[in-house]
Amino acid sequence: MRRTLDRHFDERLGRGRPYLPKAEAIEDLALSPSAFNAAASRLAPKGRVARLEKGFFLILRPEDRGTGGPDPARWIDPLMHDLGIDYRSRSSAPPPFTVHHTRPRRCSR
Repeated sequence: MRRTLDRHFDERLGRGRPYLPKAEAIEDLALSPSAFNAAASRLAPKGRVARLEKGFFLILRPEDRGTGGPDPARWIDPLMHDLGIDYRSRSSAPPPFTVHHTRPRRCSR
């Protein structure tokens, strides 16, 4: 029996993964890109999915539909990984300036 995109969303939510890269869905469901786009377009007005970035979708749980989406802590890491951005190393860099005795001073790196 062939799975539908709606059922695939339910399975991912059941595994605690409220996001879906388009390429992964196309591979898992053996859909063409145009068939995936059509199915996602039908589910968007029903509040089942939100397109966050080109090729990356958030799957909305019933409790998330009123707030617009799941907690960002649950999908930021997968999104950045999908985009190929190493955001964690950027956030741990020291700031370019610090305040010391109320005078700006350049940090040594």
